[in-house]
Amino acid sequence: MILEDERRSSARSTFGFKTYESPFTLRYGSDEMRQIWSQENSWIKARDVWIAVAGVQMEAGLVSRAEYQDLVDHRDEIDIETILRREMDKEDPRYTGHDIVAGISEFSDKAPLGGRILHKGLTSEDVLSNVEILLIHESLNIVEDRLKIALSGFAKRIEDHKDLVVVGFTHNQAAEPTTFGYRLARYAQDLVVDLESLRFLRGIVKGKGIKGAVGTSASFEKLLEGTEMTAEDHERKIMERLGIPAVTISGQTYPRKFTLMTVATLAFIGQSCHQFASDMKLLQASPFDEVAEPRRRGQVSSSAMAHKENPNNAENIKSLARGLIGKVVEAWINASEVTLERGLEDSAGKRSYLPEAFLAVDEILKRTDNIIRGLQVRETSIARNFRIFSPFMATETVLSHLSRGDVDRQEMHELLRGKVTLALDAVRNGDPNPLQQLLAEDEVISKYLDPEELEELFSSVRDHVGDAPERCERFLKNELYPAINGGNN
Repeated sequence: MILEDERRSSARSTFGFKTYESPFTLRYGSDEMRQIWSQENSWIKARDVWIAVAGVQMEAGLVSRAEYQDLVDHRDEIDIETILRREMDKEDPRYTGHDIVAGISEFSDKAPLGGRILHKGLTSEDVLSNVEILLIHESLNIVEDRLKIALSGFAKRIEDHKDLVVVGFTHNQAAEPTTFGYRLARYAQDLVVDLESLRFLRGIVKGKGIKGAVGTSASFEKLLEGTEMTAEDHERKIMERLGIPAVTISGQTYPRKFTLMTVATLAFIGQSCHQFASDMKLLQASPFDEVAEPRRRGQVSSSAMAHKENPNNAENIKSLARGLIGKVVEAWINASEVTLERGLEDSAGKRSYLPEAFLAVDEILKRTDNIIRGLQVRETSIARNFRIFSPFMATETVLSHLSRGDVDRQEMHELLRGKVTLALDAVRNGDPNPLQQLLAEDEVISKYLDPEELEELFSSVRDHVGDAPERCERFLKNELYPAINGGNN
């Protein structure tokens, strides 16, 4: 039987793959996140649940000190291959067809004294549900750290470029000027909201607790008869040892709404990074050429066209982020289709979409941070594009000045549209932009604005960014830096 660690080791030592590997096994996400969702970590966490239960049952007088200590002493002696073989290999003499029963069997081999009392009163989901919530909390901590790292990169670039004037675009058409720092602050603001949402989520997501087969704690009421410990005390003490709170009400599993909320929160982060990546891809396009991604030494964009500098990171972010949408849908269906106290429809899909959602966001945030920290801002191209479009951007201030007089604004707007059309035709023909001259020569406009005033309006377009730089500073001070300085719970 080929196991995960053996497959990974084989994959790293040879290109002769002989079995399917998930793209998340090697390509996307960090080893740190992969370790959290590994078989080994999951089973160690299962043993932690069993040990916590045994410790509390020892307090109640149901388990001896020697039995409890036997489990503690053998916690780390784990054979994943044996567990999986006993779960799935029908030819194995100790085949169970059940993951938790196989885990109990293997742990009991290592700790035979403690194995006698292992899983006392529990149902499988008393173990699995709490393990999964522990994994979610560990993973949320990594995602939070990655978010804060990326936001610190945004903070630096916002501060650096809060005064760098660029062409603003609406509907992909040149609009008013803005600043590059202000543009970056929009993406960062969304990520701050995502960070706050993640912290809220972590406070909401709780373990199932120790409640038995349908969540009523009936087995523990019976088990604890004659002791001084109630089922409520039993659960509370166990969860304190595990370090997570328990929901008051559950079926056989923790509420699947938590899985939906978790994947949705990860999708929020993916959406924010997708928008940032989309815009950075657009600005890297040859006609814009305003930014460029950092490039690794030796990186090749095209096997045929040597000049290309493809936006690889931006496109990878977008690709991974799109995949999160489907995972949200699947989590929604799973949460909606829980039948009475439990069904198994939520089990198989969750084994892939939950860890892969975390691994996808892990990779997305790494690449987002890579882009923002190493982004080349090409000020020469920015200035060139501004020269091309700045005459058109002056029309708003021209219209505002014309509207101060006793004129029909709509008539002035229509007049300006006609002049802009002529100017666009000239620019498209390769001629210099004639808009200022066209306006200066117009008899109607010249009644209200002389050539000197027009010159001032056209030359001051670069200053038409409102309070963008000041808003960047307020955002950094009042929102972004406080968000970064918040910590993991």
